[in-house]
Amino acid sequence: MIKTVYRIHPGDYWRIGEHESWFTVMSAKGYHLDKLGVHFTRFKKGAPEKVKYRMEIAPENQLSPEQISMYKEYGWEHVAEYKAFNVFAAEENEAPELHTDPAEQAFTLK
Repeated sequence: MIKTVYRIHPGDYWRIGEHESWFTVMSAKGYHLDKLGVHFTRFKKGAPEKVKYRMEIAPENQLSPEQISMYKEYGWEHVAEYKAFNVFAAEENEAPELHTDPAEQAFTLK
């Protein structure tokens, strides 16, 4: 039986690094991100895993299927979304970073 757990997320979704770290810590405790909401985040209980998470901002609140497919090829699985915020997960040390250029990532946040 899969156990579902809800937690109040740690603030505004624009605090991207804080959320990415929180999702990673929760996975290490055996709570895996399932769904984002207005105030709560839903996790599914499972075995603890070393997973890293990255949030991607989508203009018009929609990532293209091509972009999701490209991320998947690099080892990133699309796990949740809420409005313009999309969350990808990958096994720790198994997938390259989504953004290696801070200037490029900053451009997506404008």
